Amino acid sequence: MKRILLLLLFPFCLCAQTYEWVKFPLVQMQYNPDLIGYSVANDQSGNLYYAGFKDEPFIYNDILGNQFINKYNPDGELFFSKTISGHVQTHNLIVDSQHNIIVALKFVNQMTIEDVEFSTVSQGEQHVLAKFNSNGELLWYDWLQPADMGGNWYNEIAEFRALTLDADDNIIIGYSDFFKSFLKKYSPDGTPGMQVEQVSVRRISSVSVDEQGNWYAAGSCIDFNAQFAGVPLDTEFPYTVYISKYNPQGIFQWVKVIEDITCSEPHVVTKSENEIYFASALFGTLVIDGITLESEAATDFYLLKLNSEGAVQWARDTPANGRFILGDRNFLNLDSQGNVYVSGQSASQIDWGNGINTNISLFTNNGILVKYDPEGIVTAAKTVSSDYSSVNGLSINMQGDVFVAGMSMGSADFDSIHHEPEQPDNHYPFLAKINMAPLGTNDIGSDVIMVYPNPATSQLFVSGIDRSSQVKIYNTIGQKVLETVSDFQKPIDVSVLTQGVYMLKINESETIRFIKK
Repeated sequence: MKRILLLLLFPFCLCAQTYEWVKFPLVQMQYNPDLIGYSVANDQSGNLYYAGFKDEPFIYNDILGNQFINKYNPDGELFFSKTISGHVQTHNLIVDSQHNIIVALKFVNQMTIEDVEFSTVSQGEQHVLAKFNSNGELLWYDWLQPADMGGNWYNEIAEFRALTLDADDNIIIGYSDFFKSFLKKYSPDGTPGMQVEQVSVRRISSVSVDEQGNWYAAGSCIDFNAQFAGVPLDTEFPYTVYISKYNPQGIFQWVKVIEDITCSEPHVVTKSENEIYFASALFGTLVIDGITLESEAATDFYLLKLNSEGAVQWARDTPANGRFILGDRNFLNLDSQGNVYVSGQSASQIDWGNGINTNISLFTNNGILVKYDPEGIVTAAKTVSSDYSSVNGLSINMQGDVFVAGMSMGSADFDSIHHEPEQPDNHYPFLAKINMAPLGTNDIGSDVIMVYPNPATSQLFVSGIDRSSQVKIYNTIGQKVLETVSDFQKPIDVSVLTQGVYMLKINESETIRFIKK
């Protein structure tokens, strides 16, 4: 077995993040890009599923239209593209262990899926849960219906965005009318099961299930005299966000209520019952469990880690003067190692700590992905460089690669991948793979690889490699700063590099971390 010997040890892991490929569907949007969005998910084989607006815009509360669902292999090659036609929007997308695709859909007036036509003369938005097999063929659907509140009330579903799966591929959804929100379970064949009701809780924007089978909901706008599964709650705040927990039988455990200034769309993701992550928009100063968070920008976010009792273990926000807008699809996710990722758009120069910085113009917003370890330390940050861009959502495979879906405008750079759109004044979607492989995998051809001195000043020696190899050096935000070919008989000249942490990559396979003094 080959070994790597580093002459300086670090208490944390940095990753050499590089865009491996980017896909640009032939979609042009001349209207406000904030009114559409794109979702991404992956299966256990690493295949990608990508959904969003295709064409024929219909302006309502959002921009509706024909939608596509695309499936790609891990290398970005298209398996199929399916169209759902009508005045439609896709709000969420997940994939079960059998590679079936589950989608949260919204339509106005009419929608067609294969030979199934949905139509209504009722005003307002209609919401459908649909399940497709791995080839994109419709298996079943449920057209969500509101409770009849009588002629003097709004009898319609207001929102359906929240989707997740439990360990048995049961589907748990979250939806709301104007007065209540619900968590509802479906078996894999579409049979409705247990339902949890949250009375006078107007919004539910995210649901999650932990490894122990507990359910979690995140949302906002709790009214006075609210009830969570029959348990009353009074709140002193006129506007709130919340995270609620129920055991596998749907019995209320706790709810954490946080002051807000509007009806935000927070998200929750979980691993074990002591690994609960919650993210929401931040406005001004906020105190949570004695922790003070302060926003100096007009737009910001915060990220919390909670334990099984709902107590905050740590809290993070955007560092001073940084601007950050959360994505509008699945912007919060976890990898298999318990690292947590947040996506959206950002502006200004931000020092995330740990030697990681992002630098975006104050006069534009660009897409961003930030990775935190389980202790809340930022270990990676990745941006998109363009006239305007955003990362709506993200997905992570078992190898730790991250896939981001978003929107851009004008020319765009994804590291060395450059894109010039045919219509530079229109917005267009993208799907990108970011290689987030951790440092230290070695298949070069020697038992021990060493880099020294570490830290280095002007020269870096590499030993343990017995053939000429391509060498690339990246900074901590994945930008390539030096490239050469070396037989390693002479040192590599690093004198042109500024002080900081770098990743030296050999033949696209071996990555070694070093410090430049």
